[in-house]
Amino acid sequence: MEEKIKCPRCGFEQPPTADCRKCQVNIPKYIEIRKRRHIVPGKLRGRDETARPEAKDIPKPGEGIPSKEPAAAPRLETAGEMSGIGDLFGRSWEMFKSRFGTLIVLYLFSGLFLAIPLALFFGSGYLFSLVLADSGRFLVGIGGFIGGAIGLIGMTWGFAAFIHAIVDETLGIGDSLRRAWRSVGSFIWLFTLWSFIVGGGFLLLIIPGIIFSVWFAFSQFILAEEDVRGMNALLKSKEYVRGLWFDIFLRLFVVWLISAVIGMVPLIGFILSILLMPFMMIFVYLIYLDMKDLKGDVDYVSSSGEKTKWLGAAALGYVVAPLIVIGILGTTFMTSLFLLSNILKSKDQSTTIPFQPPGLAPSKPDETPYPQGPESAPGTTRETGQMALPAEEERPRDVMVYIYSLNYKGSVRLNGDELYEIKGEQDMNYNFSGGGKFRYGENVIDVDYASLPNSWKTELKIKVYKYDWNTGKETVLEEWVMTDKGGRKSFQVAISR
Repeated sequence: MEEKIKCPRCGFEQPPTADCRKCQVNIPKYIEIRKRRHIVPGKLRGRDETARPEAKDIPKPGEGIPSKEPAAAPRLETAGEMSGIGDLFGRSWEMFKSRFGTLIVLYLFSGLFLAIPLALFFGSGYLFSLVLADSGRFLVGIGGFIGGAIGLIGMTWGFAAFIHAIVDETLGIGDSLRRAWRSVGSFIWLFTLWSFIVGGGFLLLIIPGIIFSVWFAFSQFILAEEDVRGMNALLKSKEYVRGLWFDIFLRLFVVWLISAVIGMVPLIGFILSILLMPFMMIFVYLIYLDMKDLKGDVDYVSSSGEKTKWLGAAALGYVVAPLIVIGILGTTFMTSLFLLSNILKSKDQSTTIPFQPPGLAPSKPDETPYPQGPESAPGTTRETGQMALPAEEERPRDVMVYIYSLNYKGSVRLNGDELYEIKGEQDMNYNFSGGGKFRYGENVIDVDYASLPNSWKTELKIKVYKYDWNTGKETVLEEWVMTDKGGRKSFQVAISR
């Protein structure tokens, strides 16, 4: 029977060769790299870390691998425990220095692959819109949509190559892009699921989103290294995290905090964030390797019901969040409406509203509004027992006065009696409509007024008019408008029978 070996990276069985026929990894080099990654500073399985594997321990390319199962990568010496944060930083830094050039180029490619198609198609749509003016907005929108769609695919391709280069140190830029191209569809689907579920979690009042972010933080590495795709990658990441959530959250929080602080550095924060992104992703990847060392290849539930459960939980966030917003806005609206209703019903306070044209301004609620009928006008009689007593003086019952004031303080008197006090506030208009102690013949209206300081506009308007109770028609008798700084003025209006 032909002897076979199993690839330590993807598990594919094949006759002994140096390269895996499925994932194309160089098996001897891959084993050496995995050993080097898992060295605990000072010792590895009781050996000094400076010790080099003997030649017989590492098959040379082309010689094949004699045993069916390659030697497993050594576990951490502190079995059963996660690497400390300091140890993770040290290992991440070593890998970061050795892979910086490749990783930073691939990370920048992901941004360029988004920007170039978007700029080309959006710009083309804009140029066509200059020629076809009637379809300008449509062409620009279509160009932006197509460019954005192609750009998102390109960005995912570049980021997938970035992840593959982290997972496999044998890959250069070209090899990473070629391998990522074969899995770009899987990465698009994985990132779509991740964004939907984690986004829905954050809409459920943030805490579920934080929990989901830790559970599913390693799904992209599971896709790149174990070829587990879609919801299965998310569920397997969650299984790796099971029982270690707080330890992993603490480690991720440290690196997220560092990223946030660096991003806030004035001027160069954005550039520093880009340069350190490979380091942070390596840090997360080494946490993933730690979990694999502790747990091995975990089993996870991948039934349709399990997948639907997480999609449903995320969808709940997209339903609940709008309902909460609508509820808050509805409550605010009802509260404002209630307060406005109370103000309008108040008998002790004047109504003040932000500036609006005089024709739209409401009447002052504590003064008599437009008359509702002849019985409310001055000069009518009132009954006491069986006698009808006349008013003290016969007065015109159809004469009314309207006062509008913006950015003035002062008072208005009619025939010596105070008619209205102008309680000026900055950029608030005041309105009064009602009857007064008018009399037949000459009437005198005295106005004392002063403009408020730093007012962009001032206006004081007084209008005396007759109101027809039957038709509702108004006939203006006199009208005066003042816009100056203020003073004292007297106006006369004659009312005939």
